[in-house]
Amino acid sequence: MTPLVLDVSRLLWRAVRAAPGGIDRVELAMAQHLLRGEPTARFVFTDGGVIRTLERHAVTRLAEDAAARWTGRPDDPGCRRVAAWLAGDDRVFPLARLRLADRHVPMADLTRNLHARLRQQRGAMTPGGLPGGMEGAIYLNLSQRNLDDPRLMAALPGGTRMLACVYDDIPLRNPSLAAPGSDQRLLRMLRHLAARQARLVSISHAARARIMETALGFGVQLSPMAVVPPPIGAIFSRRAP
Repeated sequence: MTPLVLDVSRLLWRAVRAAPGGIDRVELAMAQHLLRGEPTARFVFTDGGVIRTLERHAVTRLAEDAAARWTGRPDDPGCRRVAAWLAGDDRVFPLARLRLADRHVPMADLTRNLHARLRQQRGAMTPGGLPGGMEGAIYLNLSQRNLDDPRLMAALPGGTRMLACVYDDIPLRNPSLAAPGSDQRLLRMLRHLAARQARLVSISHAARARIMETALGFGVQLSPMAVVPPPIGAIFSRRAP
């Protein structure tokens, strides 16, 4: 069987957060799936043009920690705030809260970098090099992390096939709704994926149609894109007030 190599860079940096985003959950779900059912699967952490092997035991611990931290409950503070906001209480999400969060992003990144370095020093990572047998393997990047960086494309062996998930075209279609610079990063990513002839997936037929249309508008001819709707978290299936 062709070995699969999952890039868990996003999970490594964001597992310490109190709550996940949708892409965080997708990467976590794939890591859990491969840990359970694919003994030959390998895991990497990428940083620019450097690819490091992340040992399986470290990914197991990382996934377990994230899953435990991100288990939503109707009675947790986040759910209570959302319920209050839906009921009309705008005070639970003041604008100042967003500005405060933005201001603390750099410190949060420093904390995650330190967390990753400690894991590396404990033998969780193999600095430099590539996972054994990565040539001919399928590199999975479900978070889009570093796909805009030409150094990552250059670091992947020539025989490595790639599968990536593209979630939306919002930075290019509505730049005002995205972080500054996101439009150029997304465009670079699409061009890299097209040049690499990467296999692509998206999360809905509507998203696929918009992404393909927008890419063509910028002169980018992507490979055919499959649609794989992500699973719904168990908390959203509960019938509760």
